[in-house]
Amino acid sequence: MFKKQENILEKIYDSALRFLTPLSLEETYELIIKEALRLVKAEFGSIFLPEDGEFKRVYTNNPALLNIKVRKKGVTYKVFQTGIPTVVHAETLRRVHPYKSFGIEVRSDVVLPLSTKGKPFGALSLMSAKEHSFTEQELELLKFFGPFASLAITKARLYQETKEALEARSVFISMAAHELRTPITTIYGYAQLLERKTNGTKEIEGKWIKELHTETHRLSLLVNDLLEINRINSGHSHYIFKSCNLKNIIDEAIKTFNKDHPNRVMLVEDETKEEKCNVIGDFNKLLQMILNLLDNAEKFSAKNIILKLKYQKSDYIIQIQDKGEGIGEKDIPKLFEVYQRGSTDREGIGLGLFLAKNIIERHRGSIDIKSKRGKGTIVTLRFPRIRL
Repeated sequence: MFKKQENILEKIYDSALRFLTPLSLEETYELIIKEALRLVKAEFGSIFLPEDGEFKRVYTNNPALLNIKVRKKGVTYKVFQTGIPTVVHAETLRRVHPYKSFGIEVRSDVVLPLSTKGKPFGALSLMSAKEHSFTEQELELLKFFGPFASLAITKARLYQETKEALEARSVFISMAAHELRTPITTIYGYAQLLERKTNGTKEIEGKWIKELHTETHRLSLLVNDLLEINRINSGHSHYIFKSCNLKNIIDEAIKTFNKDHPNRVMLVEDETKEEKCNVIGDFNKLLQMILNLLDNAEKFSAKNIILKLKYQKSDYIIQIQDKGEGIGEKDIPKLFEVYQRGSTDREGIGLGLFLAKNIIERHRGSIDIKSKRGKGTIVTLRFPRIRL
């Protein structure tokens, strides 16, 4: 008795393992039929699900079966409604089923419910052309297998829905970003002209125009980040790798930061002395990454920001440190996911760190965050050193 149960569980375990990988619905149906037929040595298998207001065969390993419609008074539909597995024997099959007219020899059929949370959502049919009915042991085996098959279909459906939702979101973001780019560029251009005309004036209008210019620039960067994320997700992000000097990239980032945030103090500590700090990289992508990290530090800290450049035996290290509110330990791993901001009421939509991680990893480097509530945050970037 125990030996039989052990053997059943071993077979089910082997089948269940194959359902763990992410599969499309079609691949899941195919695998379910393949595994079920293997378990009971049957020849034909079908999966039935409600679709477009009709209960129908959505997959089978025998295309001829697709021509046979499900009857509402038939066994398959009854199993779907009641949730009770049923074995149909040869005599009944010969009397009520038209399989032979389609060139299919079927001598026994077992139909199992597919259910989730105790509610049937479909049926699995396995047919044998051999002169035997399914045994009690085979029926027990399939009863164990049924929940795994049901779970696999539910998982595949969720996987497909999530994939479609993410694709739709990416398309929307890409279209919205492209549509926003032209008007933002126009507004930014006029804001620059107005700022030049009011430069030096103490009128309140001059202050408003300066803020308009700063915020339009930030919005422009956000649109660029959205487009870059879309390129990353679609595999079209383009890098131009060549020898770059990290000191030059940092200088450019500080100039841009000071221009965008004239009232903020940036402290720079260069511990590399006469070291050239050359890396193989994309100058513009590395500049974008450092600007994003500086912008994050500026958002979440009212105090000075410290940027350190140093080196170790095989790496150059850039550290960006702020004295802001800090990040909870449980939130840190989530920060590198797109559109994640942690659990605090933070500005932004969670793009900067996702982009930073993607960029640094394309440069064969790494990013690390250390943070404490009320103490601030240190972001550490590591780049492989090169010698020219």
